Amino acid sequence: MGNDNNIILGSGDIAEARAFAHDVVAQKAPGAGWTETGVFVGRLGEIAFRTFLREHGIGTELDGRIYGSTDGDATDIAYRGWWIDVKCTSDGRQHALYVSCDKLRGREQRGELSHYYAFVRLGHPRDAEGRPARSFGEAVEYPATICGWVDVRHILDDERRQRTLGGRSSVR
Repeated sequence: MGNDNNIILGSGDIAEARAFAHDVVAQKAPGAGWTETGVFVGRLGEIAFRTFLREHGIGTELDGRIYGSTDGDATDIAYRGWWIDVKCTSDGRQHALYVSCDKLRGREQRGELSHYYAFVRLGHPRDAEGRPARSFGEAVEYPATICGWVDVRHILDDERRQRTLGGRSSVR
């Protein structure tokens, strides 16, 4: 039995993320900084965290709406009134989640503050033979690791302006 924080995303998950990324970027303003790869990676992270929650008996859905030409979403997953914002990286060297308290306070003032931040790291995609895929198009599997999550109140209560969470670190 493996680590239950490790998720394998299959071809259906990849297709869902790819379609969402394409639709989002098609509706965003040119030059606004939205890329299909960036949205794709983010969506795969959201799908991985949704899968993780479902495997633990928590049925959730992702926010599938596409917002204004320059706007992002307020939350990725809503469950019984709780909002979860999922951050994801495909950079295997990134082992920490950077959170800006200024950005959180701005979201709080707009009524868009999530209750939790979750951090997901994608592994290298694999092709149909189980080998590392040479391109996103060849990928039929993505390993993902749920690195952890944090209650946003712990971040905002901290006196420091910025904090890095990662690996085995904890918020005190």
